[in-house]
Amino acid sequence: MVKALNNMIVPNLEADPVVNGAKRVAFISADNDGGKNRVESLLEGFGYAVVHLGSLRNGGLIQQAGGPLAGRDLLERGEFHK
Repeated sequence: MVKALNNMIVPNLEADPVVNGAKRVAFISADNDGGKNRVESLLEGFGYAVVHLGSLRNGGLIQQAGGPLAGRDLLERGEFHK
């Protein structure tokens, strides 16, 4: 199991992951490296910048509703192309 995109509100999920040349940040948490790597590749393929938050227990709490990252729309600046 991999927890991903739990911090994002629906309008941000529907929006382009690249905003004015900056990538929208997608947070992921997992206990299994294989699953985490597959989801990371998928999200990067969609255009997101991926940040690992650690295990499901610890990282998952940070991104879920009520956590400090819930509802935040964070962007990573840089030279990105779609």
